[in-house]
Amino acid sequence: MYDFDGFIILTFLLSIFFAIMWLVIGWRVMRAHERLADSLEWIARQYYRKEQDKKEQNLNSSTKD
Repeated sequence: MYDFDGFIILTFLLSIFFAIMWLVIGWRVMRAHERLADSLEWIARQYYRKEQDKKEQNLNSSTKD
């Protein structure tokens, strides 16, 4: 009556394509998230070091007086 073989094959191929596409998109999003997290960690470490240097300078200047 109806020939569904072509439709089944097309559906199967499209589902494989979309699965691979979403895997690639997810992988790229994960890499971007890791880069953002690393950048934020670097900024936080720089801020912490500056605050520690300020505290040291304040302690050194108060002990000199």
